[in-house]
Amino acid sequence: PDINDFHLLLTEMVGELNASHTGARRTVNPRNTVDTASLGLWFDWTTDGPGLKVRDVLIDGPADQDDTRIKPGEWVVAVAGKDVQPNEAFSELMNGQAGKSLEVLVNSRPNREGARTVKITPMSRGAFTAQLYEHTVQRTRQRVEQLSEGRFAYLHIRAM
Repeated sequence: PDINDFHLLLTEMVGELNASHTGARRTVNPRNTVDTASLGLWFDWTTDGPGLKVRDVLIDGPADQDDTRIKPGEWVVAVAGKDVQPNEAFSELMNGQAGKSLEVLVNSRPNREGARTVKITPMSRGAFTAQLYEHTVQRTRQRVEQLSEGRFAYLHIRAM
């Protein structure tokens, strides 16, 4: 057994108390972690590649700016000159890249021919999490508007 097993067991035990906002978690020394940066894109991981098919774009994220616009359905075929595939090598490629400008090759199909180069500055995990919160609120607001045909509004109160 390792420390993760212990924390899982402890979490399960605390869960049996049925008390709100309780739990057990392990702290991680930030000096020993690698921050995997984000382009602000979600990919369709069911495709075999080559390239990564964009499923969604983080609202106001790195790939949702006037000069970096990437759309759902497009393909990211290379990052920093390296071809990408739907596997863990892409995540490794993004390790430690937050705040650094990267050239991203984007195309309407999964190959380099006719692709365009976009310069994107990936965001840190923390910045992504904060932006994801806003993205989720915005998407929920749009969904309520759509489903109610404008008859309902969505009110979000942070930390509720």
